[in-house]
Amino acid sequence: MSLPDSQRLAPLATITEMAHEAALMRLRRITAREQALRDSLTDLDERAANGFLRSLSGGDENLGFIGGQERNWRDWISMRRGALQVDLARVLGEKAEHMARLTLTLGRKDVAAKMLSAQQASDRRDRQRKQMAALQELSLMLHSHRNRE
Repeated sequence: MSLPDSQRLAPLATITEMAHEAALMRLRRITAREQALRDSLTDLDERAANGFLRSLSGGDENLGFIGGQERNWRDWISMRRGALQVDLARVLGEKAEHMARLTLTLGRKDVAAKMLSAQQASDRRDRQRKQMAALQELSLMLHSHRNRE
């Protein structure tokens, strides 16, 4: 006796669901990286707003040194912001790619689940039809047996 079609489709439904869950987990990791980069940019902006000169208190005797340090500080802030923005752009591109994959895996998962559900309903109808036919045959056999007596 061969397996019902629904039992042959069940592994497909399971695999497509697992693929969708894996894609969802990848997207969650990417989103976490995105949020970490956004938090780093916010922190950097706050540090830049506080400024280098505000952190120093003192006289005017080292103004040349302090001015050079302020330029270095601003250059560092600028380079760090640029690096974070490049990383964020990469992560956003990766996120867009994974969103497309996630949409595809969701579609496959839904189609496989619908196919499985439809096949289970069909198998159930077939079983009911066979049971009804067997009951009718049994009823006819009992009825003919009673008529002979």
